[in-house]
Amino acid sequence: MTRAQELRRAQTGAGAQLRRVLRNRQRNGWKFRRQCPIDRHVADFACVERRPVV
Repeated sequence: MTRAQELRRAQTGAGAQLRRVLRNRQRNGWKFRRQCPIDRHVADFACVERRPVV
């Protein structure tokens, strides 16, 4: 199991709340991925199309 998969399974309450806000392109039509591996880091939320990272 990758580190990103482990982090997705152990999501915090704050992460779950933010996920509800960011899912299904509800914010400006941007699609965010959860626990997205970027280089050697894992971003909590990242929009691959527009490149913002949370």
